Amino acid sequence: MNFCTFNNAIITNLYSLILLLIISLTFNLHIPSVFAEEQNFKNSSNYLLSFNFSSLEEKEVFLQKYLSFNTPNEIKEPPKNPIYTENAKFEKGVNIIKEDPFYQSINGTVTSTRILNVEGIPNTEVSFFENALLNGSITILNQGTFLDSVHPNKIIGKGKGIITSFDGQSATWNAVDIGKVTRNGSIIYQGFIYFDTISNDSLSFLKDLVGLYVSKVGGETSQRSIWQWTVK
Repeated sequence: MNFCTFNNAIITNLYSLILLLIISLTFNLHIPSVFAEEQNFKNSSNYLLSFNFSSLEEKEVFLQKYLSFNTPNEIKEPPKNPIYTENAKFEKGVNIIKEDPFYQSINGTVTSTRILNVEGIPNTEVSFFENALLNGSITILNQGTFLDSVHPNKIIGKGKGIITSFDGQSATWNAVDIGKVTRNGSIIYQGFIYFDTISNDSLSFLKDLVGLYVSKVGGETSQRSIWQWTVK
């Protein structure tokens, strides 16, 4: 190697050493400050609000700068569902149950009881009729049949029937209930009942009416009270 070549090699290595030194100093000075900022950024309990931005543009630049820190996206409020926000307003007083029953039985009789099944859960069929007052003034005859599933500690029933008024009007009903045997041997049923009618006269108020009822069956007699249940 001649002198010129050796001299050029020394100069080249010297420039490379200086360049590496500059890069090293820059890296060592910049990275700790960045990671310190990142740590402060992450440790803040409400970091998006802990910085003062003079404009939205400045905030966007800031978020883009620290995008590698996995900053959360701004939470956007989900679109409102009109079914839940407008129509279904379940506020206090929206479920209204009249204080006095609109249906009150006068007397009732179980007309027949039939055993349908004794394997597994026993099933029975119970038919009845009863005289009752509607709204304290309309005398009606109610005839119905319930299919009951007899469980160890309860009776689950599903029934249907026809109401006939003494002015010739009629209405139908479907009901479901649950009954429990009392200490004296009678059965208390709690259930809900749905009425329907094409009557335009005394029974017209039963059109699509929903009721809650309590009935007591003991021996061959039954008693029933039904309260109107409305939702507004």
